[in-house]
Amino acid sequence: MATFDFDDGNGPVPARRHTNPDGSEGGWIAATARVALSAFVARRARIWGAARVRGRILGDARVSGNAEVHRGASAEENAWVGGDAVVSGNARVLGRARVSGNAAVSGLAIVSEDGVVRENARIHGRAMVLGRAEICGSASIDEDAWVSGCARVSGDAKVSGQADVCGDAEVGGSAHIHGSSLVSGDARVSGRAVVCGSARVTGSAEVGGTAEVSGDAVVESGELSEGRLDSCPALIP
Repeated sequence: MATFDFDDGNGPVPARRHTNPDGSEGGWIAATARVALSAFVARRARIWGAARVRGRILGDARVSGNAEVHRGASAEENAWVGGDAVVSGNARVLGRARVSGNAAVSGLAIVSEDGVVRENARIHGRAMVLGRAEICGSASIDEDAWVSGCARVSGDAKVSGQADVCGDAEVGGSAHIHGSSLVSGDARVSGRAVVCGSARVTGSAEVGGTAEVSGDAVVESGELSEGRLDSCPALIP
């Protein structure tokens, strides 16, 4: 068997080139990795470690560690899927995105550009992680939610519905952002706070504790740690 250096510090290891279903020559596969005969692996793509692949690995994408890319899912362009991460359903990881740790990306979700999904984070539904956004901890991005820019979602926070978290915003704790709400600018949402409806938390605003911002309420500055602006059902995960 031939050898190949996957640039992971372990030097050349036994490897082979994959043969794609259409008969074309695919990328290098370490002998320790498992790649289904039905998988498509582009010629420049690389798969090593104990990775398991049944989907599509395109462009210069990399899959390593114990990561899994299931049938119907893909890693594309310069994306990397590593650790114990799982990409399933029709999910796509592309651009220079990174998915690692025990993270899971599923459904029709997309992680693109320089997005990072790590630790125990979950990306579901049609959710999108774009820009330089980071999703970590046990955070969940679901349904049609977007997280973009340099935003960060961490802890046990949840972003769902058609919510948008962008700019340099941070969402943490057990906060829940849902509906068609927006968290942007340098805003911070933490604790058990809820932002829902068409509410906007932006600028330098800080919402935490058990506060709820709902309806058409707008918070642009200052701190809100309890009470309610406008009204909507509390949906604390």
